[in-house]
Amino acid sequence: MLRVLLALTTGSAVFAVVYAQAAGLGVASASLAAGDASVLACDQDGVSITYAVVFDSGPDNRWEVTSVTVGGISAACNGGLLYMVAVNGSGTALASAGPVTVSATSAVVDLTPDPPAAALTGVHLVIVGP
Repeated sequence: MLRVLLALTTGSAVFAVVYAQAAGLGVASASLAAGDASVLACDQDGVSITYAVVFDSGPDNRWEVTSVTVGGISAACNGGLLYMVAVNGSGTALASAGPVTVSATSAVVDLTPDPPAAALTGVHLVIVGP
């Protein structure tokens, strides 16, 4: 199972504003299974990621990731806004999602556009607030 790389910077212009807001959240650094990453102030033990994959038999003719379920979200994050960027191996953004209001220990986010499953290697996410 893939572990999430939690990050405040996404490298994407789409989330420049989110980065500016999140910079003042006071995060701590922790070692995760995927390496060193920033950890959300409201969720110190990290989250889990599950991908929903479907086959697009249309012109793309490939497996695509349509949504991502983020699990294990701490109740302390309730009311925050979750933003996500799906990336390939070089960190290039393939799709984005959000904002999704966190209201439970898991949240489903729909990616736009649906990236090819073979290219997606991870996600970067940030929860702004609460």
